[in-house]
Amino acid sequence: MRTEPGGGGAAAGIGAGGAAIEARGLDVGYGRHVVVRDVRVAAAPGALVALIGTNGSGKSTLLKTLAGMIAPLGGEVRVLGAAPGASARRVAYLPQHPASSHTLPLRARDVVAMGRYAHLGLLRREGVADRRARDAAMARTGADAYAALPLRELSGGQQQRVHLAQVLAREAEVLLLDEPTAGLDVAGRAAVWRSSRPSEPSLATMRWHGTMNATDRKSGGWGTR
Repeated sequence: MRTEPGGGGAAAGIGAGGAAIEARGLDVGYGRHVVVRDVRVAAAPGALVALIGTNGSGKSTLLKTLAGMIAPLGGEVRVLGAAPGASARRVAYLPQHPASSHTLPLRARDVVAMGRYAHLGLLRREGVADRRARDAAMARTGADAYAALPLRELSGGQQQRVHLAQVLAREAEVLLLDEPTAGLDVAGRAAVWRSSRPSEPSLATMRWHGTMNATDRKSGGWGTR
């Protein structure tokens, strides 16, 4: 797999070329089993990258590696100039199946507020800036309409909007989104594209299953950046 959106010539060294995400000869997988070999990426700040492939082709595995959740099996990789997982405040990851506890009476706004934990740490309490980031993220995804409702009472599509808002609330420079429009209707997919389009100097990396349909293209999800 080789993709160099926004990339120019080869940099002098990995992480030295100013790319938001850079990899050379990267092998990803689990244990000793390599799922994807020889990934080469040079994604510039502000780029929108879509990973397209069939089930089992390693898209989620690559995103987990970039998020620092699993270690690379070979090659070199840097995210914002550092090893994956080294910049928790600057990188946000939305898994394909976000973990949600339906046994707790968590409201939608409580779940979104968790996106600020990387900034708060263990001891600092939520402040005005954190609440503003939470509310702005919910407004961007349309989840503000049910901010006070328990997460367990929301539909699958509504929950997906809440989880995306949680990622956006971190105000990260890099977004790693795995199947961000899964379970969403037309309006929901459009909201995801609008809220996750990159703005300088952020970079959004998305996994996309199969190919985008006409609605996704009309929503502005796929540009020329």
